[in-house]
Amino acid sequence: RQVEFNLKKELEKNYYNFLYLEEKKKIISAHIERANSHIKLVTKRYRAGIVTETDIIEFKLHLNKLKNQLNYLTLEQKQILTIIRFFVFQDNKQEVELSGRLPHLLIQGSVNELEKLIEKSPNLIKNKILYSNSDALKTSAKSSWYPQIDLRVEHGFLDEVETGVDNSQESTRMILSANWEFFSGFNTQASESVSEGNKLQYEYEIKQTLFNLNLQVNTLFQKMKMLEVSITNEEENEKIAKQLYTKMIAQYQKGVKDTGALANASSQLNDIQSRIYQYKANYILAKIQLEISLGSELVFKKLDH
Repeated sequence: RQVEFNLKKELEKNYYNFLYLEEKKKIISAHIERANSHIKLVTKRYRAGIVTETDIIEFKLHLNKLKNQLNYLTLEQKQILTIIRFFVFQDNKQEVELSGRLPHLLIQGSVNELEKLIEKSPNLIKNKILYSNSDALKTSAKSSWYPQIDLRVEHGFLDEVETGVDNSQESTRMILSANWEFFSGFNTQASESVSEGNKLQYEYEIKQTLFNLNLQVNTLFQKMKMLEVSITNEEENEKIAKQLYTKMIAQYQKGVKDTGALANASSQLNDIQSRIYQYKANYILAKIQLEISLGSELVFKKLDH
């Protein structure tokens, strides 16, 4: 069950990574559209003799960089599709189309509620099973101290010399034998010591796993809470950046602002939008990592925009 669950989480991670790249492509495409409109505005001012040709060259260079980023993201998406084709279909020729939008998630419940799920963690359960096995092996090793008992019952026309009964008559005899290897105690003692050592090792690993899981759950939970705040703040910044860019366009057309200010306003909007989806992607990666550690799906609230 753990292997199957982890495979599903791996597939989920690739799917959301694909959606994240799709959102980045949309942001860069919007940035490219703005860059094209900037070139038109700068060209118009250049013909009027207000700016130099270097302003046009700078915007064209920036535009080419954006196009290269877009091509690179497309290649990354193709790699993910290749992974998913092999992952799901074991066939690279199978056509796969993915759709959706990178979600904005909020974890439900407290860290204390998550800590209660630690007892069901596959890694912890595995170590407890190994501990139980080592305890059973120790008990099994102790059993070698006792003699091996063999009971045999014979009935029929038995040997007269062995039974004292005429072999023409039916008779029954029971033979009970005990075999105790005198020097086997040394092997038994050694096996018992090894089993005790294994038991102590697994007992330590259980405590260490508990410690690591508690630390991981608390760390990931706090990280997700910090990301929730960061996403909210950046979404507010996005609104401001859009207003700033709109005003900057109007002031540039009036000749109040120069091309550098216009380019900075557009880049600032692009950076904020990119950070929003980067935070959302990091949030989902933390979610998947937390679910793998606990071995169970967690409850999240999905925000729609």
